[in-house]
Amino acid sequence: MGTVVVAAWILPEIVAAFAAYAYFSQDGTLNQLLAMFGVQGTNWLYAFPMAAIILANVWRGTAFSMLVYRAALSQVPRDISEAALMDGARGWQRLAFITLPIIRGSIATNLMLITLQTLAVFTLIWVMTAGGPSNASTTLPVLAYQEAFKLGDIGYGTAIASVLILIGMVFGAVYVRLIRGRSRDLPAACARARREAPDGGTRAAAPRALRCQCGFGRDWAVLCAAPCVVASRLR
Repeated sequence: MGTVVVAAWILPEIVAAFAAYAYFSQDGTLNQLLAMFGVQGTNWLYAFPMAAIILANVWRGTAFSMLVYRAALSQVPRDISEAALMDGARGWQRLAFITLPIIRGSIATNLMLITLQTLAVFTLIWVMTAGGPSNASTTLPVLAYQEAFKLGDIGYGTAIASVLILIGMVFGAVYVRLIRGRSRDLPAACARARREAPDGGTRAAAPRALRCQCGFGRDWAVLCAAPCVVASRLR
């Protein structure tokens, strides 16, 4: 199963697109599998073109996301998770207040890259449906190609491509602004966590401070989590 997922990312896009086409077509693999269970298939590329393309695009991008999240998870300090476990934190609490906040920078980066890649998808759509049926799966890249090279309207096609570039720039600008805003808040957030945890003097003070410490990378997480652990052990 892992080989199938990684292959979609390693293979050239046109090869992955043809594999997806062969899977969802009228005589494709999916209908053959359904026939084995007595279920009559359909032409998925005609009946549900966008759904088929979305599934194929998710399949193609899964391997990249897996690598990003695996690298991010390897940076989560084990001592913080172990300390939270010793203090009685449940699995979902460690996930919500430690793991996810610490790797949220990687999550944001991955979402931005996947979004930009999805906006630019052309080969996958062109091989699977060519924008059809009846323009049901036509996206901006496909429309720009059709206008410029099929209908000969280079100016209109260039305008569509320019709009696509602007959309990508907007996503990139929002991402950079969020990253910079979070970086400016690091000292204040950690100072607040250090003030709140020891002053509480009880286990109840730990969760709030624990929420303050996460999401700023390994060094900031260790710096801000220490008071939380101390506070949770006070009686």
